[in-house]
Amino acid sequence: MCRVHDAPPKLIHRLEAYLSIQGFCKGKDCYAPYALLHGNGSTITFEQAMDPQYDTLYESLPVFRFKRCEKWYYPENEASWLRYSTEDPLQRLPIAGKPDAVAAW
Repeated sequence: MCRVHDAPPKLIHRLEAYLSIQGFCKGKDCYAPYALLHGNGSTITFEQAMDPQYDTLYESLPVFRFKRCEKWYYPENEASWLRYSTEDPLQRLPIAGKPDAVAAW
C-alpha cells in the first residue's frame, strides 16, 4: 500500500499544482489544466507533466494552504498561487520572468 508520505516529491508537486487549478480554475482552464501551466501547448497530460524538465516549475509553485485556523469556511483564508488572480496566472510563475511574484502572496 502506497501512502502519500511515501510518494516521490515530483509526483506530490504535480498533484498539488493540478488540485490548485481544479479548485480555483475558471472557464477553459478547468478543462485544460496543463495548458495553464505550460502555455505553449506542449504538455496536455499528467504523464507529459511528469517529464523531469518540468521539475523546477512544479517545485516552485506555492503549496495550497490555509492562512490561519478558522471555525468556519472563509474562502479568502485559502492561499493558492491561482486564487483570485486578476492577471494571467502564467505571469505569476517564476519561469515567466517574475521570480518573486509567487512569493509575494
